[in-house]
Amino acid sequence: MKRLELAGLVIILLTTLACSLRFEDFFGLNSDQADELVPASQEDDLVRRFIVVTPLAPLTPTLTLAGGTSVASNPISPEDGTPPDSTTPGAPSNDPDDDDTPNQENDPISTNLPPSTLPPNTVEPIITLTSAPTLLPTVATLQPTLEVTPEVTPQPSIVPTTQPTAEVTPIPPQPTTPPDSGSDDDDETPPTTPPSGNPTARPTDPPPPPPPPPPPPLFVNTLDDTNDGICDTTHCSLREAIVTANVDADESTIEFSVTGNIVLNSALPALTTQIVVNGPGLNNLTVQRGTGGNYSIFTVQSSDRVNLSGLTIANGSAEQGGGIVNNGSTLVLANCTLTNNAAFSNAGSPQGGGIYNNGGTITVNNCTLSNNQATGPVLPGPGAGGAVYNNGGTITFNNNSMISNNSSAAAGGGIYNTAGGTLNLINSTVISNSNFGSGGGITNGGTVTLNNSAVTNNSAGDGAGGGLANLSGATAELINNSRVNNNTAYTTGGGIFNQGNISITGSTVNNNVSQGGNPGAGGGGIASQGSLTLVNSIVRGNTATDGNGGGIANSGELTLTGTTIDNNQAQFSFAGGAGGGIYNSNSSLVQFSNNLISNNTANGAGGGLWSSGPINLNGDTISGNLSIGANGVGGATAGSLTGGAGGSYSSSGGGIYTSGAMTLTGVTITSNRAQGGNGGSNASFGSGGGGGGAGLGGGLYNDSASIVINGTTFTNNTAIGGVGGNGGPGFGGGGGGGGGNGGDGGNGNSVGGVNGSNGSFGGGGGGGGSQSGTGGDGGFGSGGGGAASHTLAALVPGGTAGFGGGDGGSHRVVQFGVGGGGGGGGGGLGGAILNNGGTVTISTSTLANNQVTGGDGGNTPSGSSSAGGDGGSAFGGAIFNVNNASLSVVHSTISTNQATAGNGGQIYNGSTGAVAGSDGEGLGGGIDNAIGSSTSLVHTTVTNNGAQFGGGLFIDNGTMTVQNSIIANSLSVSNCDNPGAITSNGYNIDSDGSCVGTGPGDIEGVNPTLGPLQDNGGDTATHALGAGSPAIDAIPAGTSGCGTTYATDQRGEVRPRNGGCDIGAFEGDGFGGLGAPPAMNSIYIPIILHNANLPR
Repeated sequence: MKRLELAGLVIILLTTLACSLRFEDFFGLNSDQADELVPASQEDDLVRRFIVVTPLAPLTPTLTLAGGTSVASNPISPEDGTPPDSTTPGAPSNDPDDDDTPNQENDPISTNLPPSTLPPNTVEPIITLTSAPTLLPTVATLQPTLEVTPEVTPQPSIVPTTQPTAEVTPIPPQPTTPPDSGSDDDDETPPTTPPSGNPTARPTDPPPPPPPPPPPPLFVNTLDDTNDGICDTTHCSLREAIVTANVDADESTIEFSVTGNIVLNSALPALTTQIVVNGPGLNNLTVQRGTGGNYSIFTVQSSDRVNLSGLTIANGSAEQGGGIVNNGSTLVLANCTLTNNAAFSNAGSPQGGGIYNNGGTITVNNCTLSNNQATGPVLPGPGAGGAVYNNGGTITFNNNSMISNNSSAAAGGGIYNTAGGTLNLINSTVISNSNFGSGGGITNGGTVTLNNSAVTNNSAGDGAGGGLANLSGATAELINNSRVNNNTAYTTGGGIFNQGNISITGSTVNNNVSQGGNPGAGGGGIASQGSLTLVNSIVRGNTATDGNGGGIANSGELTLTGTTIDNNQAQFSFAGGAGGGIYNSNSSLVQFSNNLISNNTANGAGGGLWSSGPINLNGDTISGNLSIGANGVGGATAGSLTGGAGGSYSSSGGGIYTSGAMTLTGVTITSNRAQGGNGGSNASFGSGGGGGGAGLGGGLYNDSASIVINGTTFTNNTAIGGVGGNGGPGFGGGGGGGGGNGGDGGNGNSVGGVNGSNGSFGGGGGGGGSQSGTGGDGGFGSGGGGAASHTLAALVPGGTAGFGGGDGGSHRVVQFGVGGGGGGGGGGLGGAILNNGGTVTISTSTLANNQVTGGDGGNTPSGSSSAGGDGGSAFGGAIFNVNNASLSVVHSTISTNQATAGNGGQIYNGSTGAVAGSDGEGLGGGIDNAIGSSTSLVHTTVTNNGAQFGGGLFIDNGTMTVQNSIIANSLSVSNCDNPGAITSNGYNIDSDGSCVGTGPGDIEGVNPTLGPLQDNGGDTATHALGAGSPAIDAIPAGTSGCGTTYATDQRGEVRPRNGGCDIGAFEGDGFGGLGAPPAMNSIYIPIILHNANLPR
């Protein structure tokens, strides 16, 4: 056994030296004891002769002796360095002579060896220490053993019971231990504490002296406010207890043996030492100001911590901190209430009705600050921080603390946090606070963090930021289900007004209102002029009254990720109304990713999103949003000849309106609607009805910008024109106003009527006033106003429609009669996309099941000799490309879209002299290209679209090129109308021969055999090619871009796959299949293994 002990000792010594640890410290021995174990003369030699690799983790190595003997060593105890038992009880000794004396003949390593020598005929040992491979992978090639190979007689192995990855633990010699007896209870491990009398035992350090007992608490035993300088069991007021505690430099505790109200006669002494005030409970003890002028209840100016708990602090009044003033100290408040305190000044600047923190640190646990105020004699006026004013310090509210029903004259109805200050709210609430400036709940000039906290029901009565106003240079963070809900701001930012930097993560901004005090400002949920980031958050149910941006109005930096913008409204009365979900007027790039913008409403443009600056959208969904135009007002009622007012806003972009550059990648735009406003009607007096407003761009309205669309789906979007107003019976009334951004109706006149006003862009013309007022002209896409009635045989024309709208009904000369003509219906233009003078590039996208519908013309009454209004037209079921716009579509599908015209106005009761209005026109179920615009289609499939003219494509005064594309199976008379304007660049399929046929490789009059629109792989739905389709391999490789310019299909599959490229958006496998198989995560292949040495 002695030899194993010594070997273990040497190994540990070397490992310890490699780790730069002192030997004696490692084993808990002094230097003399260490020298007794290994003389200094041998330490250098051992270090020089052994190779030591320092482990990174505890090791349990194995000693392998010559002949196969293995010994596992136990690790050192982490507490005191003593080794556990090194042998199994009852195990035989490995020492041949079984004694504790060195044996020069049998021990290859001995403490009696001369310096720098080893016994003759022995192999110089090599020590390799490694850790487990997972802890030290860089030495994984080393053997995970520790080998000492002397020339000894082989002995039976001792098999280790633990992993051989821990340190070898030496066994210090015990000179007083008798020789090993070999009995089962023989334990060679020394006890943790050496026995008394052992000359090598370390003496036990004496225990440290116990701390002195704390001084006994001071008990307040009276409610009076006297001070005779003595606090004893006979009489001790709170004032006397504070005076006594201030004398003691150690911590003093003030307890209470009484309950009730302590009414102060003057300010209490400042708390200047370490003092703990433990009240009997906030409902059992109140400390309040009585007489003696204005003063704070508590003033803290200690260099140590002060604790106040279990009491109510009330009715304090001072210019700063009516309840508490903390001057640079550390203050802890717990289980308390501060109520009805005031910061008040006739001429100064009141700050902090409840608490004024001047550079100190305050922690508030489970306290309520209510009904405090910071105000001057006149409102509005100076005054900030109704409950709290934090001047450059740190305040943390924890554990259901509440700041409620506080007020200030200027800023921070609840809390004002200055520049350099830090405010933390954790599981706390700021509720029902108010002010006459900005920041009804919180005004922040420093740093504020809300963690699972709520700012709710606060109001900024004459300013911005009903819940939170974040000033320039300030930083705010909302995390972990924090809520800014149900707040109101008079001007902008119903929930939050931001000029600094705000980050919102996993939180909500819901049901806030900006009231429109600054018309057009808006931001019902958030108004941001600084930097705003939202991640995995919700902005829902907010309203901007007379403002833009029902959810968010942004003019600064904006980043949205994984956020829901839902059911917000931008309302118009005198201004605003754009961007029901988001209004972005920033000129720098805005980033959106994986957001849901849904069910928002704009009384104007951009139901989901309005933007004049550049935006990148990636993986977002724009769904169920509405852009709705205003309805025109009806004409005069009995006793008045005033014409009705026209609508004040048009409908543009049910999902998105943009006049700035935009990139859409992997976006879904679905079920959005652009709804034109209806024309006004006069139900009782003879006058013309107002024209209906236009519905422009159900999914996306592009106003002269550049847009790139990749891997995006437009589906089930609609653009609907407004209905023309009905003409009124008889004569003597005012005309109806036009819908949308419409013209006013003309006033009535007993001698000669007043003409209706013309509509603006997207607005219907006003109806003419009786008698003989002409109808106003409609704006772009809108209907004209109807003419007023006349009893003479003279023609009175209705208003002329804007492009796409219906003309207003005219008074006719064929029959005498009275009654106004109906207003023309508004046009529906661009079900998925309206590109007005801009540039749109579409690739790998699908536009399906979108629709445009023209509004019906207004009716004309019986007995009238006027006409009903014409129906509005419908242009571009999927895309309307107009006003010198440019459109490029590559590797995309345009399927099952529809353009349906409005009906002409009818006649009440079948009057003989009146005539019905004409129906509108439905043009271009897939694409309508008009007014000098250009369209290019490459590898695109246009199928199953419907319209009155040009089910697939309609070309009106523009150009179109088609290459490698399919135009087929339209639900109308023909696939294309006006084909002379189409240029074929070759390799197209036209199922009815109405589109192309002059280019190389064009195929006419055949069915391309398309499958249903479905998920065939890729990001967007496609029509696969059926077996035997003429489109398969119809484009030779290297021709018309096959395999070069156009090397993939809509799904991203490689072209060509079977010699030639397929026509259209889809590349099959050459046999009517889908091409490449769907991606698989795993593939299972059966494998049979056979042992060749066994018979089959």
